[in-house]
Amino acid sequence: MSEKKADFLKIMLTGGIAAILPGVALVINSLTEYKKTQPPEESREEQRSKYSFWCDPYHAIDGKTLPTTLITTDKVDIPFFTWEDKSFGDKWSPVERCQAVARRLQVFNEKHGDFFKYITGGSLNNYPVFCISKTKNNSDNCNEDNLLITLKKGEDKSKVLREIIAFQTEAIRVKRGNSSNSEIILDIEQYIKEAPRIQSKKRVISH
Repeated sequence: MSEKKADFLKIMLTGGIAAILPGVALVINSLTEYKKTQPPEESREEQRSKYSFWCDPYHAIDGKTLPTTLITTDKVDIPFFTWEDKSFGDKWSPVERCQAVARRLQVFNEKHGDFFKYITGGSLNNYPVFCISKTKNNSDNCNEDNLLITLKKGEDKSKVLREIIAFQTEAIRVKRGNSSNSEIILDIEQYIKEAPRIQSKKRVISH
């Protein structure tokens, strides 16, 4: 190769690299800045919910086979609500209510992660209801988005909750007496700690 050609190639290579380097530096800086704005991997993991909710229509509990809303965590199932009352008619059979409640819990859970911790009693459209809540003081904020269970008019919320809860627990708090106007609070995390666990099984009906 002639000396002139060698000098030309040297100039081209040096100039080309010099032209490319600022672009490379810009990409590296952009990636560095993006990484800074992202939460640590463990934080992102914590944001994912550790619970899921589903309905088992043939769950055996206390010698009975009942539709049961279950919480799944760490590959175990925790019975949450059992459904036996057939007085709502075919449209809201025990299985239908079981599925609806599991679905509402799961949808809310996917939207808000583990930030919801309570089920509170309240009123919506002049009916006594139970709602999903992030705080203990949510009885006046029941709406269509956080509605979980609708009761019949005049029903005692405290009595109904103790009837449908799968296991009796200290996680239920009742304030201002035991009437239909009582303030009812169910601490979900406390319930999960107290309730017995069973090996998770294949889902017959998913949420």
